[in-house]
Amino acid sequence: MHAAGGLGTSILDAARWLELFLADGSLDGRPLLAPATVADMLAAHVSFAEPRGRLRIDQGFGLGWQRGTYRPGGPLQFRHGGSYEGAAAEFTFLPERGIGVAVLANAGGPGNGLVAMVQVDVLDRLLAVEEPTDLLPSYSRSAAKQREQVAFALPNGPAPAAGLGLSLDPKHYVGLYRHPDQGVAEIMLEDGNLRGRIGDLPLTLHAAAVDSFSVSIVPGMLSRGRFEIEDGRVQGLWLQADGDELTLRPAVGGRDGLSCPDEPVGAVNITRPHTETPNRIAIGASVNISVTRC
Repeated sequence: MHAAGGLGTSILDAARWLELFLADGSLDGRPLLAPATVADMLAAHVSFAEPRGRLRIDQGFGLGWQRGTYRPGGPLQFRHGGSYEGAAAEFTFLPERGIGVAVLANAGGPGNGLVAMVQVDVLDRLLAVEEPTDLLPSYSRSAAKQREQVAFALPNGPAPAAGLGLSLDPKHYVGLYRHPDQGVAEIMLEDGNLRGRIGDLPLTLHAAAVDSFSVSIVPGMLSRGRFEIEDGRVQGLWLQADGDELTLRPAVGGRDGLSCPDEPVGAVNITRPHTETPNRIAIGASVNISVTRC
């Protein structure tokens, strides 16, 4: 299955999931995961060149968890979250403080920012932050901007093809494009039109301007993109998704610098809720995981 493909949970089960990691793999005193397995999942397997984020600061990835700190100089944090059409979630836990917070919402789009805002508010309260951050104004602006872009949410028009939306022959765009953290996307040529794929997720491209396009992933999941052209060659694939801007570079080798278009490519994403136990609180969230191979 592709990212978030049918995986669901309840707020109570999400809280239990966080308790499992807060107790080094045990639940209700019963070991379910070996401590060595938990340690490996939480170890730094990928480190970012620069930390990301202002409050929830990500420094890299473990196995399925983003590693970092909560606020600058704050406690160690593991988190993962994301959204899909009709759902959003955020999971985080601070092992040094014995705190886990999970937030679930039955809305995609602006729901992603909502669960993040609630998570930050709860963490600030539990940690007794002296000057908590009010994220509601910025969230309101972001949600309003998303509503203004509803027209973009329904892309139409032909796929990029020769003489329509492309400055080069379509074959020059075909191949794999790689991002050091987010994985691999594949551009293919079918019946004279460009198509895309991330793992088993097909990407439907709609020509927007020369070498620019909108991307329809699934209903409600949309993005913008463009090919970066220099000296008559494709030098990169730019994508905007979930507020992030990514530039994927052609894999080394192969036609026009794009490599192994016939080799398998895998990419996976995954998607963080409120309960109380005698000694800890767990409140909700989501998990996103990316796995690729070429």
